[in-house]
Amino acid sequence: GHGACGLPEAWQCGFGQFRLQVVRTPYLLIASQYDWYGLLTAEGSDENEDHCFPDPLCSYYRYAHRFARVTRQGVEQLFRHAGGSMGVFSSTCYNHAQSLWEAYTKETVAGASRADAFHQALQAFDSETATMPHIIDTSCDGMNCGSGCLAKLDPVCLCPPDSSASAMEE
Repeated sequence: GHGACGLPEAWQCGFGQFRLQVVRTPYLLIASQYDWYGLLTAEGSDENEDHCFPDPLCSYYRYAHRFARVTRQGVEQLFRHAGGSMGVFSSTCYNHAQSLWEAYTKETVAGASRADAFHQALQAFDSETATMPHIIDTSCDGMNCGSGCLAKLDPVCLCPPDSSASAMEE
């Protein structure tokens, strides 16, 4: 049946992946391609006491890379679909909900922080000449690989070199 929000199924109304397609109010989407909470929820594990990821590392990274690819493609698709009424900031940094932390103003993509993206979105909302931000890190493919990510992963925690190439392709 049809959902009250105008989507084909009512359950879709509760999930941003579907719901944002029908939102008409201008908004700014901030989505980490390697969202810590999203990965924790999907995989059920977090960094261990050594600040590495759970065993087996490579299967975790393979999933994280697929998650990042779907996130990046999704925000690009939403941005095109919104026709200027949506702004986006999407980094490769492994984090979640940074508005209360230092990363909100210091982690960057192409020199712009989340705070900069928010300011630009507010300007676009109040002005007919300003545009919504389109800030998506496409400079690299990997967790925390962006030059603006504050935390760098310990090389000890990464997949062996021969596994990382296959992890990126899956």
